[in-house]
Amino acid sequence: MSISIVEVDVNNEQHRAALKSLYVQYSDETPVDIPETVVDTLFTLPYLHSFLCFEDEQPAGFVTGFELFSTYRQQFFLNIHDLMIAK
Repeated sequence: MSISIVEVDVNNEQHRAALKSLYVQYSDETPVDIPETVVDTLFTLPYLHSFLCFEDEQPAGFVTGFELFSTYRQQFFLNIHDLMIAK
């Protein structure tokens, strides 16, 4: 078994397809429907930081975070928003 984690490249169509397929699974487990266009919208955000996990080159999970700024600490931080591991 080979496991790899990569930072999502918004210009990489394989990353886009992998994230879309994982969001479909993710949506099935949530009480609300996540629009099919969510990944396309996410890829337009300059403060997006997302990572994909692959197991034997198959999409196995993701984490989506957003870069924010704390005025109190005067530094950037990453807010983890979605975390999903495929069945």
